[in-house]
Amino acid sequence: RATALKVLGEMGETTKMYIPQTVARRITSCLHDHESSVRAAAVETLGKLSEIAKNFLPEMAECLADDEPSVRAEAVWAFGNLGRLARDYIATLRVCLHDEDESVRNVARDAMASLFEFLR
Repeated sequence: RATALKVLGEMGETTKMYIPQTVARRITSCLHDHESSVRAAAVETLGKLSEIAKNFLPEMAECLADDEPSVRAEAVWAFGNLGRLARDYIATLRVCLHDEDESVRNVARDAMASLFEFLR
């Protein structure tokens, strides 16, 4: 499942016309998978597919509080990659600057810098 999600994400925005809403909901359902690698791949994929992600931002935001640092880091990256779509989540992302995991903090710094660049 994680590999299939990553392939969709690598195809990028060109896939939006081929991904019906039902498939988009399946991707989103993977945000709650029991395997952290699947959750991380799902949020990463949505971060690469902004036209789809814009309908699922609250579900993606839940990943910012995941127990697994890899999922939190991918969620932070995803929001940073979404640009203006993520503007309502800046306060939530700021909290990630103080995450207990160094990799999450590092990604959060980069994501915040990207977002501020988008919002200029």
